[in-house]
Amino acid sequence: MKNPLFSLLSWSRATVVLAAVPLGVSGLQAANPTDAVFAADRARADAMVKGDLKALDALLADDLRYTHSNGRVETKAAHLGTFADGLRYGYYRTGNLHGHPITADVVVVSGVIDQRKGKPGKMADKKLFFQAVWRKEAGAWRLASLQTAAHTDSEK
Repeated sequence: MKNPLFSLLSWSRATVVLAAVPLGVSGLQAANPTDAVFAADRARADAMVKGDLKALDALLADDLRYTHSNGRVETKAAHLGTFADGLRYGYYRTGNLHGHPITADVVVVSGVIDQRKGKPGKMADKKLFFQAVWRKEAGAWRLASLQTAAHTDSEK
C-alpha cells in the first residue's frame, strides 16, 4: 500500500512545477517591466543633465503631458524648447521609486526628485514628489505623462 503522505507530496511538487511552467522567463519579464522603465528614467535624467536633446526626444512620447508643480503644463515640444532656451540641470536624481505595472506596456512610477536646475548663473535646488506614466511604443519605453508636486523642503 502506498504511503498517503508520499502521494500528497508528489502531487504537490507536480502542481508547483506545472503551475510555474506557463510563466517562463519571458513571462516574468513581461509581467514586471519596472526594471526597464527605471533604466529609461535614468537615461532621461542623464540626457537632461547633459542637455542631450536627441536622447531626450527619443525618451519622450509625442503626446507627452508634463504638469509642473506650479500647474504649468508642457507638451513635448514645449519641454524640449526649454532646453533650447537655455534650461540646464546641474543634477537630477530620483529616489524612493515605486513602479506599478498597469499592463505589459504601461507602468506608473512614483517617487521623489532632487534637482538643481535653471539658466546658467540662476540655478536653484528643488525637491519634488512625482508620478509618471511610461508607455512602451515600438519596443521602447517613453514618458507619456509626468506630474510633479512641491516637496515641503522646497517651499521655503
